[in-house]
Amino acid sequence: MASKGWQHPYVNIFKHVKVEDWRRSAKEGDVSSYTDKKLKCPVYRIRGPVPANSYILVPKIISQSLGLTGHFFYLLFRPIPGKYFVVHLDVAAEEGQVIRISFSNMFKEFKSTATWLQFPFLCGAAKDSVYESTSKSAKHGLVGPAPTSVRWTCLMLDLQYILSIYLNRCYSHLKSIKLCANMAVKNMFTTDLLLDPGISFSEAKLMGLASSLGTGPMPREMSFPVPKGSYWHDLYDYIKFPSGGTKLPFDSIQKASPQPEASKSPVKDRSRCVDLSKAVQDRVSLIQQITNPKLVRLKTSSTFSIPRDLLCHSDDRQQESPCSSSHQLISRPPGDPDDGGVHVYVHPEDFFSQHEGESEEEKLLPDPILRLSRIIGFGGATTKCVLWTKSGDAVVYPCHAIIVSMKISSNQQRFFIGHTEKVNEL
Repeated sequence: MASKGWQHPYVNIFKHVKVEDWRRSAKEGDVSSYTDKKLKCPVYRIRGPVPANSYILVPKIISQSLGLTGHFFYLLFRPIPGKYFVVHLDVAAEEGQVIRISFSNMFKEFKSTATWLQFPFLCGAAKDSVYESTSKSAKHGLVGPAPTSVRWTCLMLDLQYILSIYLNRCYSHLKSIKLCANMAVKNMFTTDLLLDPGISFSEAKLMGLASSLGTGPMPREMSFPVPKGSYWHDLYDYIKFPSGGTKLPFDSIQKASPQPEASKSPVKDRSRCVDLSKAVQDRVSLIQQITNPKLVRLKTSSTFSIPRDLLCHSDDRQQESPCSSSHQLISRPPGDPDDGGVHVYVHPEDFFSQHEGESEEEKLLPDPILRLSRIIGFGGATTKCVLWTKSGDAVVYPCHAIIVSMKISSNQQRFFIGHTEKVNEL
């Protein structure tokens, strides 16, 4: 494929194919142009009793391809109240396969095959309207004709995410687009930037958003007008798929739970891990909170190693320590009243190479500030996961990703933290 430089920062698709000439694009059925009073610009209206019979097709020849490589597809449109609409996107995977992504308010549920993904689309409504109140409380039955108060919508689809998650394919480029009745369309474009339509250029500058960071405001020719003193999200809808908001039981394209989008940085949305389940994300988050080091000041510090023969089974067979002897523990002196018993092992060469310029008073301790004081529970599958220390006065056992050493006489516990998965064997 040719160089992709010309597609940065975005590609105005209607301008790219000169849609008004209908030479590189095709129209069928009741397709007309008019000036929208709210947007104060020309838009295209597609109407018809059967959506498949009235449409705009880009490009005109099916065998040709748009070749647009932007990961994000933006559609600026408004469903016609009381009607159904359908949109088809044909995308190519790196493996060469062509996959159709369709969404419509006609679809009752999500369906998929190896070459076709169908997503139900839930139309939004004006703020504080009856339809909006119903959609917040209902669990099903909201897929259907667009409500009377449906608003102009900025829809963003992450094509790379959709192919990766639903079909385990690598996205290559957008091949063709078919907009079927019934809807009004301002424009559509592709980009590799995660744009926020609710942020102006001046606000983006103050927030430090820039295309070099993968974010920014909506291009002026693609933006919706906002009267002075008004708020973008009070006038229009912004729908992202995938969405960070609460979804219905089936996969659907819909507006996320209402919250001020302008107050959030799009950078955070891009950094979330979409290929992990919620349970795994919660577990990783907890481990990172416990184990991520934070810079604090200490009066003194000492280091010591865990000998290889420190631990043994009840049958006196020696076992290796959970941490190699090349790992050292950074701890406070025993007399320090702030010592919570939490220890973190690190490679000594890494530690000193990263902090050579720091004074001896600056060391690393685990984050967060709250410290683990006691663990109630045993994570081993059998008694073979329980070891006695060589002196016989303490027992060592795992509890999920943490190794606990507990003195029998005082029940005092020490913790060895650093594993990111469940400890299965000592």
